[in-house]
Amino acid sequence: MKIAILITGHLRSFRDTHPSFQQLLDAMSKLGTVDVFCHTWDIEESVTASWWKEHKNVIPPANVNEQELCSLFAPKAFAIEASRQFEELPVGVKSIIPVSGILSMLYSQYRACQIMEDYSRQHQLSYDLVVKTRYDLGYELAPRFQETLSSAVTQQVLFIPNTNPYELTGACADIFAMGSPTLMREYLRFYERFPEVLKQYEKEIYTELVPELALKVYIEKMEIATRVPEGLRVYIQRTNGNLIRLTSDRFFEMNEPLCFGRATIERGREIVPDRAWIAAQEKNLARKYIAWLDPGFRDVELNAYAVFYAGEWLGISALIKLARKAASSRAFTNSVMKCFFEEAIRAAKYGLIKRTILAFILMRYGRYGTFYFRVIKKLLLEKNK
Repeated sequence: MKIAILITGHLRSFRDTHPSFQQLLDAMSKLGTVDVFCHTWDIEESVTASWWKEHKNVIPPANVNEQELCSLFAPKAFAIEASRQFEELPVGVKSIIPVSGILSMLYSQYRACQIMEDYSRQHQLSYDLVVKTRYDLGYELAPRFQETLSSAVTQQVLFIPNTNPYELTGACADIFAMGSPTLMREYLRFYERFPEVLKQYEKEIYTELVPELALKVYIEKMEIATRVPEGLRVYIQRTNGNLIRLTSDRFFEMNEPLCFGRATIERGREIVPDRAWIAAQEKNLARKYIAWLDPGFRDVELNAYAVFYAGEWLGISALIKLARKAASSRAFTNSVMKCFFEEAIRAAKYGLIKRTILAFILMRYGRYGTFYFRVIKKLLLEKNK
């Protein structure tokens, strides 16, 4: 079996993340021969759109060391291109991220695919699995990941992680992907098709251009089946050492999905103003993550807990069971279920007495102290303003 890994984008924290990349490489090497292909720019860090605007016709000084890149990653083929500014395409919705930055990312992926295909033709070989990743990513691998790799070879499915910041909107993570050469070729042609996808995006319900949502629109347009890779968590490591965990996975402890956090919910509702769609997604995510607390939960229980999160009363015995599971499980950090229960109280369609009973249950069995009494008090004050 032959596997191709494409590493793309600016190098950024590549020196710090390389040991983690080596673990990913070792895991894939258990299945067969792995070839690495690299595309990057001649500056380690990207420059902003405002920098380009202020420095027209100025090329940032190159600081990428070709020998170091080859020493660390031993690519079969690679390209280091001069940094350049991409076109700012007109966008019919709000966009915090410059389109030129999105195009730079997509172009690097596209070029890495071309580099791999050129090498394949020259050496008359083919790959069974293609993986796309970035230089600034770190990886946590569980034994389950080996099964995922095998599935990625045999199934015509694109494996893409969830994305913590935008999971509520249904977005796809754009940092990592793997699948058959045919599927990955379509995935990596996003750069070519971005202008037409942008036009399609503007017709969707979204109020803002989010790269991860644009990828979702593209994948749906191309009718590509997707799955979340199990046994894998991915994080970005900044050059200052900060780690940003971008994915959650049930085969790990101490996950921290953000979908129950107030700021994430407000952001999701802003991007996707269709409240019925968001409400359905909130229930789906509640059901998904409550199942991680205890694999023994029955479907009827998971559905009941999802409805509870949406504001319906659950019943004392069921609430005690959920509070106990939340307190004893190591599936999540403490803040995750704390936010879950807070949002359930915010959404509550039942009265003050039942909300107070819920707060007592969570204090007694959930180890949250008087936190939810304070939440109820705050909501009452807000209502009476």
